[in-house]
Amino acid sequence: MDGNFTTLLAIFLSVGSFLLSVYTLWLTQLHHGRVKMTRPTLVFIAREKDDGRYKIFLRSHLFSTSPRGRIIENMFVRLHNRTGSHTFDFWGYGETDKLSLGSGLFVGQTGVTYNHHFILRRDKNEFLFWDGDYRLEVFASLLGDRHPTQLMEINLTVDSQTAAEMVQIIQLCAFFEWDVDSETYTVRLERR
Repeated sequence: MDGNFTTLLAIFLSVGSFLLSVYTLWLTQLHHGRVKMTRPTLVFIAREKDDGRYKIFLRSHLFSTSPRGRIIENMFVRLHNRTGSHTFDFWGYGETDKLSLGSGLFVGQTGVTYNHHFILRRDKNEFLFWDGDYRLEVFASLLGDRHPTQLMEINLTVDSQTAAEMVQIIQLCAFFEWDVDSETYTVRLERR
């Protein structure tokens, strides 16, 4: 009886060790993982100085759930308001004094923190500020994936006075700042 128990225990431990090894191999070498993004404390919307096209800026930390990391081929934001959807797909990232055109960013498990700039292309539908609710979606196109991954959805509210001022005064910038007490973004206007 003791010999059968010992044999069964050895078989059970061997199978368990094998399964644990296969899981570890999958987790560390085969699994792509996901790219995630922290909530930005600031979302900035303004017009470019040179041509008046709208620009969206945010600073965030991106990280991968995989030890191997992931490569972001492209990022873009989609802004929804009552007039429809507007895609800001001209992407640049970096720090204030050195901005790189987005086209390949490695995101490891510890992550990277950058300023991300998204500009509405010249050939896209014109975006105008309206009062009401806005939904900002941040997407990343990851190397090897067929479809972009939504990293974050941010809800913003623009009152009628803010919308009117943003349309009339080209030099105004809208700063949407995260308020931890209300867990919403509050808007502040500032002239460049």
